[in-house]
Amino acid sequence: MSIYYSHCKETEDGKVIGTKYLIVHINQVRDKALQLLTEPHFLSFSKKYEDLKKMLSEIARYHDLGKYTYHFQNYLLRKEGQYDPDLKQHAKFGAFTLFQKFENTQQSTFAAIVFYVIERHHGNLKDLNSYVMMCKPNSKENRVFELQKACLKKHDFEAMIQDIMEKDLLDFAVFPEAKPFDSRIKSLVKEKSIENFYLINYLFSLLIEADKLDASETTIYNRVPIESQLVTNFLATKESHISDSLRTDVRNQVLSHLNENSILEQKLFTLTAPTGVGKTLTALDFALKLKKRVPELEKAQIIYALPFINIIEQGLDVYQEVFQPINSIDTEGVRILAHYQYADVFGDKEKELETDVEIGYRQKFMELDTWQSDITITSFVQFFHTLIGYRNKILKKFSHLAGSIIILDEVQTIRLEQLPLIGASLYYLTKFLNARVIMMTATKPKMMDLAFEHILANEGVKDGNGQPIQAVS
Repeated sequence: MSIYYSHCKETEDGKVIGTKYLIVHINQVRDKALQLLTEPHFLSFSKKYEDLKKMLSEIARYHDLGKYTYHFQNYLLRKEGQYDPDLKQHAKFGAFTLFQKFENTQQSTFAAIVFYVIERHHGNLKDLNSYVMMCKPNSKENRVFELQKACLKKHDFEAMIQDIMEKDLLDFAVFPEAKPFDSRIKSLVKEKSIENFYLINYLFSLLIEADKLDASETTIYNRVPIESQLVTNFLATKESHISDSLRTDVRNQVLSHLNENSILEQKLFTLTAPTGVGKTLTALDFALKLKKRVPELEKAQIIYALPFINIIEQGLDVYQEVFQPINSIDTEGVRILAHYQYADVFGDKEKELETDVEIGYRQKFMELDTWQSDITITSFVQFFHTLIGYRNKILKKFSHLAGSIIILDEVQTIRLEQLPLIGASLYYLTKFLNARVIMMTATKPKMMDLAFEHILANEGVKDGNGQPIQAVS
């Protein structure tokens, strides 16, 4: 029986060997994706949570189906001349097959989504309209699919059926007919659904993060509870801070909102106060106490984004000072990541590294790149390209926005023409992925006002819905 690998490495003597069995990789990607899937109360999609969970599980099972062909296996093991460059591509084979399964099993409303997520999992997201007319008879995609299927021998199909536990796989491994395929794609495009944007990006992120974590043998970080009184205790050791009446007044005003019943449902907050009153610590204090006040946020990730390197480093220094002398066992081991020093965020794919030292570095890099932490301090570029993005490399961490507490500092630095789109995107992030967002500035931000005026009102959102609480009056 053939042996199927998902990944390989080159030994010191130049020999290429398989390093992970394909079925092991498929199962581990599925398990990691489901582990990364947030709890139901953090998702507010119109689709049922169990349907989303099923979609994700199927996407993970089928995403590398095309790797069972000898063309891919020979390509992986670098057997030059023993594979066809077109036939070694693997994403479309699994994408078309899962599309057919959803069409055949009365789940057709999800067929275009699962196809799209798998087909793009090694590339960037692109315009859905580009898939219309893809499935014409005698198209290149048709020929490649049929040739890939033809090269799969009987034992290859038997292995696939056994590995992914799909007894009807042969019924689904059929190239889609043009009319129903185009109909599903056009229907998804025609909806012009903002919800679908967040749903697709969320599922895509879960798949590619799980895939890359598994490929690099990187462990998913399990967030820990953080003591809610940590900032309060820290400030108690800083007498000069306590004696400053303005700083104390600002903190008290902000924290007073935690006593309101509406805090359980409120998602957007603004903190407008003069420079020098300690907004960094006040926002952190509010976030930690919000985690305590809202039980579902107990292990919510805190994401602190700032516009410039110098103030990012200042913020990091403050956070490290607060968390370094931790005495409470409840907050021991809090992980803070600073994700901003990689300026070339759109650079070439990071170099494949093979030695033990380099593999360890690659795992550390992957932990950073996927925000495996309790608290992440990052740049506006990283955050906003994750929120409103299409690049594979950036979207690995999109799923971390679900159920998170996001602190945006110095929002007045965002260009005026960008404010409506960013504000609307934050509103929908809180709506569909139940994030909490705290916007900080020395001047009252116009972001949400402009978002409602130019975008949200046109989408039928009433002006009173989702408006932020002014944390300081």
